Amino acid sequence: MKKFTIHSMIMVFVLTIGLPPIWRMNCALARPKNEPVELTKELVVNRLITETKEIDSIMKNLTYFRDVISELRNLEVYPFELINMTDSILVRYDKAIESLEQQCKEISDKAAMHKASLVDAMEILREMVRSEPVQSMFTVLHNGNTKRLHELNNINQRITGLWSSADSLIDFVMNQSVDIQKRGKNKKESQEEDIWYDKYQKKIDLIKDAIKEKASLPQMEELFKIERFHIGKLLETEKYDLARQKIFSLMDRYAEKKEELSLLLAKVEFSSGNFREVLSTISDISETRHNREQLLTLKIQSLYSLMEYEAIWQNYQNYDLTGLQSSVRNLVIWIVIESGFALRIQWDYSQLASMMDNKGSFKHHVLHALSRTYLLSGDRQTALSIMERALKHKVLSENDRIAVREIRLALAQVYYEMNEYEKSLALFYDILNKREDFEKALTGIIWCYIKLNNDRKADIALRKLINLKPESPYALEAIYILARKNLIKVNEEWKKIVYLDKEEKRLEATLRRINDKKKKNTRKEDAPKYEYACNELSSLLKRLKNENRMNYDSLKNLYERIERTCKMISTHYHSGTYQETVFDAKREEALFLLDSTLNQIGNSLAEKKLKLFSNAIQNRSKIKEIVKKAKIFAVIAEIDRLRWEREFLDWKKAQYRDEEIAIDSSIAAVHDSLSIEHLREKKKIITNTIDSLINSEDRLVNSRITSLKLKIDTLLKMEMDEDDAAYLNYQYGEMAYIEENMKYSMLYERYEMEMNDYSRKLDDFRKGVQLNHPVKPQMPVLDHSNSIEKFKKVINDYPNSKFCPSSFYSLAWCYNDLAKNDSAVSFMGEIIRNYLASSYAPQAWMYCGEYYFDKGDLDSAIICYQSVLKYPESEWFEEALYKLAWSQYRLSNPEKAISSFLALVDLGDIATSGASLLEKESMDYIAISFSEADVTGEKGLQRALLFAEKLKDEQKGCRILHRLASVFREQGRYEIAKKTYTSMLGMYPGYPKSPVVESELVKLLEREPAANDINGAKIKIYEKYNYKGEWAKGQSKEVQREADSIAQKQLYEAAIGYHQRALQKNDSRAYQEAMNAYREMITVYPESKVANECHYNLAEILFAVGNYYEAAEEYMAVTRRYPDSKYRETAAWNAIVASQNLLKMETKLQNR
Repeated sequence: MKKFTIHSMIMVFVLTIGLPPIWRMNCALARPKNEPVELTKELVVNRLITETKEIDSIMKNLTYFRDVISELRNLEVYPFELINMTDSILVRYDKAIESLEQQCKEISDKAAMHKASLVDAMEILREMVRSEPVQSMFTVLHNGNTKRLHELNNINQRITGLWSSADSLIDFVMNQSVDIQKRGKNKKESQEEDIWYDKYQKKIDLIKDAIKEKASLPQMEELFKIERFHIGKLLETEKYDLARQKIFSLMDRYAEKKEELSLLLAKVEFSSGNFREVLSTISDISETRHNREQLLTLKIQSLYSLMEYEAIWQNYQNYDLTGLQSSVRNLVIWIVIESGFALRIQWDYSQLASMMDNKGSFKHHVLHALSRTYLLSGDRQTALSIMERALKHKVLSENDRIAVREIRLALAQVYYEMNEYEKSLALFYDILNKREDFEKALTGIIWCYIKLNNDRKADIALRKLINLKPESPYALEAIYILARKNLIKVNEEWKKIVYLDKEEKRLEATLRRINDKKKKNTRKEDAPKYEYACNELSSLLKRLKNENRMNYDSLKNLYERIERTCKMISTHYHSGTYQETVFDAKREEALFLLDSTLNQIGNSLAEKKLKLFSNAIQNRSKIKEIVKKAKIFAVIAEIDRLRWEREFLDWKKAQYRDEEIAIDSSIAAVHDSLSIEHLREKKKIITNTIDSLINSEDRLVNSRITSLKLKIDTLLKMEMDEDDAAYLNYQYGEMAYIEENMKYSMLYERYEMEMNDYSRKLDDFRKGVQLNHPVKPQMPVLDHSNSIEKFKKVINDYPNSKFCPSSFYSLAWCYNDLAKNDSAVSFMGEIIRNYLASSYAPQAWMYCGEYYFDKGDLDSAIICYQSVLKYPESEWFEEALYKLAWSQYRLSNPEKAISSFLALVDLGDIATSGASLLEKESMDYIAISFSEADVTGEKGLQRALLFAEKLKDEQKGCRILHRLASVFREQGRYEIAKKTYTSMLGMYPGYPKSPVVESELVKLLEREPAANDINGAKIKIYEKYNYKGEWAKGQSKEVQREADSIAQKQLYEAAIGYHQRALQKNDSRAYQEAMNAYREMITVYPESKVANECHYNLAEILFAVGNYYEAAEEYMAVTRRYPDSKYRETAAWNAIVASQNLLKMETKLQNR
């Protein structure tokens, strides 16, 4: 039927049923205005279905009647002497049959016309159910149905008359023979027959039995030929039930022809699709030269249809094909190759294919099957060559034409899979001209354009497919796959963003390190290398920053496009075909009834059983399956979007926290109060932004989880793939887990508020302000029952699912949260035992290791930590290495502990983010391991020195020895600590931390009662490590700043030390050293916080030694240079006093 619009279909239907316009209008107006449309729709649907059943009954009755007439017509060609009819009687008999045939044809044509009108009415009603109904048409359809039912009743009455006439004609034949009359009298007529056909067929059988009994052998052969010809006609018209019934009747009548009739019965069963019956039937037939090919084709095709590939392969792989007709030979070869292919047997099928006869049909099938075996083995080139050769063979039959179509499609598909999209595209365009393969070809064209990145043409082709074949499952599948492709794209784009961001940070950190080394480099020959490295890194970093990447809005738009696509599929294809409007359950039910009925009508009208494309109802079933997939996928995409949005918020929070850390570093580096205030304001804004992101995440999770759980609940009531069901149950559990934790957090916050209130009321009660003792609030209990239930459901109901390891992992954390650690370890153990390739395995090992470590089972813990090290890319690798070293240390195995700790230090050196906490702790434990080698520490120091020397790594050696000296110092083992510091300074004079080492050594020396020149040592540290010294020239700016800061501190402490000693012992030399140190301090570090104090102390010393002139000058300098100094006022008075003393001194000298 051509594709009309709803209005044009209505007009055609109105013209078909021939209702006058005025009558139609009155009928339309006669329906009450307030009558619900849905009620009328249901009524019309039910009436049309009833009409369908009535027409089916009439058509079946007419089929039986035609067969009876055919049987009566066959009597005319029976031998004359057997039927006892004169020529005049035969003429009257023939005219009677002709009259019945004519009447049957008229009734049949009328019934067929009614059936066509009914189909049109149902198609119109279906369109009205799918789209917005035309109100007046319900009455038109209803009245048309009433009229047709009335006419069908008249047809039934006419059919009753036909059967009566046929009965009279049969009785007439029976009356021509005394033998037949006797048989008729002896045979009691059944009164329980529901179908007239059975009654009249029995009468005809009586006639045939009587005729056969008096026939000679040649006459019986003639009679049998007539019967066989009649069965052949029934087979041609697909009247298999009638043919089967007649064969069984003939087997009783012609027992000697049983095998021939059995072969005929086998053909009937084969045509009916009863392949088991075929095998059963032919098993009793003896093979002869005449029936060999027929038995072979029936048996091998039945076995193939029953997918008995093993039986075919065993029995026919080496079958003797000699003497077989070319088409039969090719058929056998084809089915054997197909069976071997289905069994995935590796064999040289070309030997079998070489026996193919090029003159017969099915050669295309053989070559197609052979090419597929080469595809299975991965030899695409040979497969292509075979398919291309197959297309050059001449097409001899309809079967060959179908095979050629399949080969062309397969060839295009192979080109596509080989990435030869241009060739594939050309072939698909050629196939596009064939109406039967239009949808498949256009679908192939769409994917070729997608692979060629020609989105515009892909979109045009997709739109064309949807517009021309909106009901096509290929169109819908293309839309659905594009939605899935978009989800893949959005995930890839997000991974790209995260990766590029991470790489940029890594390269920036690497560039900073190389720049630092470049600045510290003292060898001129290395300068070009550093310059080249910096330029290359800068260039790479620039390319990374210029790399195209999607932003948040672009990714969000992709998710929204997926959502719109899935919604469009569910909305417009929900009924199994394309529809423009959404409809309710009643309309869906009405559509289902119409589809089912139209399908039955379509099957009854089908002329061929073999079809390349599905019929309408199969297409609708496919579409409904895709709609179901789209509904599931929509929720999967929504779950994925929630994951992405949370990851995005975490990513943004991490970026802002990095900014916070950078601001903290800047605050520590600057001393300008205005700059510090500006940085703190900037940090406050960032902190508020992070808080805002946290609140946004909470709102997002709350709103999305509630909605998603409801959707998942709805989907889980549907039948679906096990993987989808497992995934949805797992995700439900994950969302329930989040929800449970959020609920617990909320309850705990409320509990803390209630506890504060309780504490206040309790204080009031104890003070007597409140009379009643307050009730202590109940602490909330974490409940993970819902999440645990879902995770266990995945494990128990879908044990082979890929989501089982995820469920075991999540279950373990549920029990961990509930402080049921034994259960948690048990579930982590399931991952270790059964899912070692899972991404959860490293953490599962780590969790178990921590569990055993905390319990003191260090041997088991070590096994677990060592297992984590088998996953070097895991985020737990570093921590596992650290805990492994710690476990070995606790087991008093220092050598292994040191080795493990050192490996962790190596990891820290590789990392771009600087030394980690674990790296620092590892250095501590390496040092501790050496320090505990003996009581005095001498042995430990010697081992450490040798170890550092063997490392051939100055940085690591220095760090180990420095930490060892610190450990000795912290343990109160000062002598060995001094020796360690001294040894280290001797071995590594250029160590960047040497200023720290020497300052720590000086602190140790200060503890000794001996009169060491500590102040002199501090001056030496200043002179060695200040930013103008030789040592600083080989260091980076950062190291220079740190060393200069230590040098300044040592100079200040030396000045104070000399000053205090001078005051205590009135030592003039000490005064001089103090003055020198103070002068150096205020000259080199005039901006220092202690510069005003040093300057004031210098003036004080000058005053103390009687140098009033310079003292007055320096006091005045203090008042002018340090306006905010606490010494300013005192310095001003002291300047006056110094001036007065100077005046007195000068007066005294003059008086002399």
